[in-house]
Amino acid sequence: MLFQMRVNYEEVSFEVPDEDWKEIVARTADWSDPDDGYECMDNFRVCRIGNPAQEALYEQKREEGCCGSIDTIIMCSSAHQYRVGCNYGH
Repeated sequence: MLFQMRVNYEEVSFEVPDEDWKEIVARTADWSDPDDGYECMDNFRVCRIGNPAQEALYEQKREEGCCGSIDTIIMCSSAHQYRVGCNYGH
């Protein structure tokens, strides 16, 4: 699993609801596929869109990364939207 269920940053801590988490994991599973995925992934990040504190921290974490990056928006069936990303290819 790419991300842990509870997101803990020094500045912000929040939980992603179970049903949303399952959708996020399912939609990012191919990122770690050994044949078609990204290599050497780190700096995993997630934030709920519409939460300014989480969004600011997400952007800070994104800017701290190096090499390639992927960032996407996932709309869950709960109508919650999350921005999800990581860095890769070190």
